[in-house]
Amino acid sequence: MLCRLAAEESAYLAEHFRLLEEADGEEKISLSQLKDPEFLEDFLELLKTELGTDSTLAAGSQLMKRIGYLAVVPPLYAAAVFKKALNMDFDACYLVPRRQGDLWMPQLFLEDISALKLAGEARSNRFETFARELFGGLAVVVQAVSTAASVPKSVLWEKVAVYVYWLYESHLMEESDSAVQLQARWDFEFILNELPSSAFGERVNPLQKFYKKKTVATGENETVRIRQTCCFSYETGGDKGYCKNCPKKPKKMIQ
Repeated sequence: MLCRLAAEESAYLAEHFRLLEEADGEEKISLSQLKDPEFLEDFLELLKTELGTDSTLAAGSQLMKRIGYLAVVPPLYAAAVFKKALNMDFDACYLVPRRQGDLWMPQLFLEDISALKLAGEARSNRFETFARELFGGLAVVVQAVSTAASVPKSVLWEKVAVYVYWLYESHLMEESDSAVQLQARWDFEFILNELPSSAFGERVNPLQKFYKKKTVATGENETVRIRQTCCFSYETGGDKGYCKNCPKKPKKMIQ
């Protein structure tokens, strides 16, 4: 059954997950445009300036980091909490370039805010179809960015994985509704262990591949899952240094 986001639902996604409710008069880049090699090559050159780097590899890596957040967190949250599968057709999903301070931080605009109700006996089948389409669309973008920026696909998929883990393990576990937490656990388990590798266009499910035990890094007050690949944020402007879960941190810093 088709439905739409309620006003309060749209407002929540806008406040917490950078989903724009309106984008009139703003520059918009559809996610499907990133599949065009010529467009992507030109866009990465512009992005290198935005990020303060000479490295196309770093630009491609950081582009996928932003896309990974915007393309998976809002729709997976809506599926678990609002019980609605957003229309994530990449032809109608747009990056809207913006900055937060010194950071290039695009937002997401959905041209079509219709959704499919996720409830009742058909919920599991509808969620599977939704997840396949979502990660299948990302797979095409991952391949395009990997080719254009010479970034291994494993690096790009781990960026997506990090946000999926954060959403299900942290953010959704803070929901006060125990039914939402239960649904989130089911969704996470399905994506990790039931969604086939073909949904990602890979030989193995990349979200399962990077799901390793957490450990404690020196200087951190929490356990972290040490990444298996590097996001290259230290090669962009702002002198960020290493991320707290970066595998390139000196080994003596990891306990």
